[in-house]
Amino acid sequence: MAMSMNDNSRDQRIKTVHKLLWLLSLTCSGLAGLLVWQQDGLVVIKLCLLLVFISLLVLAGLSRRQSHAMQLGHSASDSDTEHHKDDSESESDQDPATELAKQRKELIATLTSGVAHDINNPLSVIQQNVQNINRRLGEPLAANQTLAAELNIDLNQLKNYLTQRDIFEFLNQIEQSALRASELSQNLLQFSQTNAAPQQVFTVAELIERSLAMTYLTPRYQQLSACLPINIKTDIANPNEKISGIFIELQQVLINLIDNALDAIEERRQCVQDILQADILLEQKTTRDKQCLISVSDNGMGMDEATQQRLFEPSFTTKASGHGIGLALCQQIVSQHHQGKLSVTSKQGVGSCLSIKLPLTNN
Repeated sequence: MAMSMNDNSRDQRIKTVHKLLWLLSLTCSGLAGLLVWQQDGLVVIKLCLLLVFISLLVLAGLSRRQSHAMQLGHSASDSDTEHHKDDSESESDQDPATELAKQRKELIATLTSGVAHDINNPLSVIQQNVQNINRRLGEPLAANQTLAAELNIDLNQLKNYLTQRDIFEFLNQIEQSALRASELSQNLLQFSQTNAAPQQVFTVAELIERSLAMTYLTPRYQQLSACLPINIKTDIANPNEKISGIFIELQQVLINLIDNALDAIEERRQCVQDILQADILLEQKTTRDKQCLISVSDNGMGMDEATQQRLFEPSFTTKASGHGIGLALCQQIVSQHHQGKLSVTSKQGVGSCLSIKLPLTNN
């Protein structure tokens, strides 16, 4: 029985690591896609593609290790059963099953710690180089002025040109995306460890605002906004209400729900062609049972009842290029990590509403 519980805990932890690695690779892909769209930063693009490659390699490695660990677990379980048949009083302090489970946890922690370190190194290079570019282009440093005088360059005119061409804004988007990828890698490291990730207390308004700020940087938003006006509204009834949880996880859930709303609207635009703009509403209110309810509504294609029933199942997707990971992970984050509930209401041809219910905190 103890062996079964350890196996379940291990399998759940490995599945979570798998999903976080996939999220990290998607974030890195988005950063690379943003840079390609801007047609600049070839060196940074190579680094981003390297990150995606590393994530996929680690994902494959974890799958192999999981299979091997399961084989070891079954062997240890069989050996333990035979041992008890021979001697029913052999429950000593050096239990093989307990020792094997401990080794597995240490293996996962060591592996993911190395992955997080290797990923953070190139991300740090990206952030540092962006900061250096900003200093050399936008700040009146003595070295900048000396070289500019030697080359007969007017720094003020150069700065005006870069500002009007949104170069500084592009650099800011690169820096923010790299920062988010770094946060995801740190979150991956926290999940791999025995102790739970640290809880934070934050306001609903902060969660929604920062999630929206990251949404505006995603390739999906940029692509849809190029062919259809996007109108995202917020209706926050109690902006100072506080919830306790892992901020980056809940932020990822909100971003994922908005991304899915954008996908549904894009599908309607292409298939039905009966909308003139994308309408998304982020709404927050407090329920009668003192729960925080955050909902994301859209005017997309909508879903039938059968699709709604399976929406949060792992590997279930209605998208041609989908993997069925995003919403399943969102469900796990909300229900298992935050004692909340993720639900959906939808009507075909009208749109969908996905809602997150979370307990409030007074601390």
